Amino acid sequence: MRPEISYVRGGQSERFILNPGDHVSITDIEGGQSCDVRVDGAGDPLGLNGVNRVLTGGVPGSEISLTVAADCKCEIIAAGGPMMPDEQTPPTDLRVEIARAGEARPPLALLARPKQEILVQAATAQAYEVKQGDYIQILDVDGQQCSDFLAFDAEALAQGEVFGLDSTTTRSLNGNVYPGPGLYAKFFDERMQGLVEVVRDTCGRHDTFGLACFAKSYEDAGYPGHANCTDNFNEVLNPYGIAARKGWPAINFFYNTQLAANGAIVPDESWSRPGDYVLMRALKDLVCATSSCADDIGVTNAYEPTDILVRVHDGA
Repeated sequence: MRPEISYVRGGQSERFILNPGDHVSITDIEGGQSCDVRVDGAGDPLGLNGVNRVLTGGVPGSEISLTVAADCKCEIIAAGGPMMPDEQTPPTDLRVEIARAGEARPPLALLARPKQEILVQAATAQAYEVKQGDYIQILDVDGQQCSDFLAFDAEALAQGEVFGLDSTTTRSLNGNVYPGPGLYAKFFDERMQGLVEVVRDTCGRHDTFGLACFAKSYEDAGYPGHANCTDNFNEVLNPYGIAARKGWPAINFFYNTQLAANGAIVPDESWSRPGDYVLMRALKDLVCATSSCADDIGVTNAYEPTDILVRVHDGA
């Protein structure tokens, strides 16, 4: 199971509950940032021997690792100090990674006995059919794994027409970056017809602005031939008569994309935890495709693609 990853923002602090055998790593990302640790608990559960400042502001990537000996509460502080007008020494972020001792993968939320259960292995994709009224549950098994989602009107496909989820239409009709449970919950196609409706979302941070990862993005980064979601989608959608594309405008669940004040689209590590899921209701008979994003060269999937689980539940 993946470790828990958190960030202590410069000049701020975060508190953590720790248990015996947990392993804590603290990294000075940019360098020059000190780190203070305060512990509530009997004895010396982190083996600090009375030392509170565990990082003293060294080079970028400086790290300390601590093993927890007893239950405790720990506060990690990215403290700032005085800065003269001619200095450039603002407080910066610390990265905290906690590997929990003996923690098994949490059980995945079982809402009902599924009609279909589809394991989408890391860096692959699967296609499947869903009936109107059925529920589609897309689960992040290990956490911090993005999953692109496509859905097409099955009746239109049978007539040789391809109408799939359209992010621009959806944003325009809803007035937000992506649908969520409530009044503005539907994803639409380019005909402005609803295809799926979001019923529950335990993560709350996704992406509808970019394409599913595609071959050119890896080629430009120096990784020709790298597995990618677009090629994986092309392969599994071919039996349904859907033509291949160079890039699929998918809904990327669990992808942590933010719009910066200057208009830049900024990706960051996913917020999804093990077992987080998005639950949708099919508004038409659909042909769907789900990927486990193949990106292991960027922060998107915490540099290690893992599995996605799809469960289709009967509308009843």
